[in-house]
Amino acid sequence: MKIAFLLYKYELKKIFSQKVLWATLLIFTLLTIGVGISPILSSNFEAGIKAKKELSGRYIDDVLLSEYFDGNKKEGFGVIGDFIRFSLRKNEFEKIDEKTLYEERISNNLADMKKDNLGGGEAGYWLDKEKEVKKPFLYQYDEGYAAFFSVIYVINYMLLILNAMAVGGIFADEKAKGMDNLIFSIPLGKKKLYGIKILTGITFSLFSGFVLLLSLNILNFSIYGFEGYNTPIQIRIPGCMMDLSIGEAVLIMEGLIIIISVLYSMVAAFLSMALKNHAAVTSVMVVGLFLSMINLPSKLGVISHIWKMLPGTFVGSWSFAQYRLIYVFGKYFNYLQAVPVIYIAACIALIFVAKRGYDNYEVTGK
Repeated sequence: MKIAFLLYKYELKKIFSQKVLWATLLIFTLLTIGVGISPILSSNFEAGIKAKKELSGRYIDDVLLSEYFDGNKKEGFGVIGDFIRFSLRKNEFEKIDEKTLYEERISNNLADMKKDNLGGGEAGYWLDKEKEVKKPFLYQYDEGYAAFFSVIYVINYMLLILNAMAVGGIFADEKAKGMDNLIFSIPLGKKKLYGIKILTGITFSLFSGFVLLLSLNILNFSIYGFEGYNTPIQIRIPGCMMDLSIGEAVLIMEGLIIIISVLYSMVAAFLSMALKNHAAVTSVMVVGLFLSMINLPSKLGVISHIWKMLPGTFVGSWSFAQYRLIYVFGKYFNYLQAVPVIYIAACIALIFVAKRGYDNYEVTGK
């Protein structure tokens, strides 16, 4: 056990002694903070916050809509204007009442389902979910949570690069530096040696994920406060048809980001074993990052279905308005239910596949 712990510390030291890795993590943390504080630089920042706090606690109903359309408070009612705009899918609109607004929102969401060629069962699933959503929506000052969604997809890309840099050499560097025979001579057995390396990769993925998320959370809540956890997510993402608050949505996305960081580390470990070249691992993962930004049309069917579940495509506020479903064991599951399970299964599969490669490498490497 002592030898295993010492080797684990050694593997961690190899990763964390990379100056370029620390420099990259520092730059990414500063970028996260920079994007987060950019709204403060606006000349009307304080006035906007004050207006939103004054609006907090109001239902988006006929009374509030009349004030919006008939009064001179449209600047202070920016959140309401955005909600109307995104619900109607129009930049310009005339006066509208509460009933029409909420009906148009659902109608446009159903139209999006039709564009994606969703069947009646899938539309029925979402209409049942919509029945659980309470209306009219109660707006509460929620800037601390809303600000999260303007940065989270960038953190996703940062974690891919960090894991490629840190974990991409976990097997490859031994081969390049001729350290493989020395490692294999440690009296632990191939199973434990491999397990320690995988644990090291997972440790870094958790560390990097927590660092970036913690810096974002501290920044957002320091600037905006914790108010608004129970604000319906639909005010910010009208396409969402689930009974979720914006606070719950942030927690879901943060949990997903941690899982994705572990997935990136396992992809890096697998590629490190397969390619045996650290630079090649980083290159492949960065190319994969850019490819995942491509939005494939729905007419490609299953390919598009799978593509939308990739981390680079899935992570963002839009994931709460993904209407495609997965049908398993006679039940429908939405992406937010299925994707984390798929990612965890992919991590496990990569660990087992890379283990087979490690077993073969040990035999040929001696």
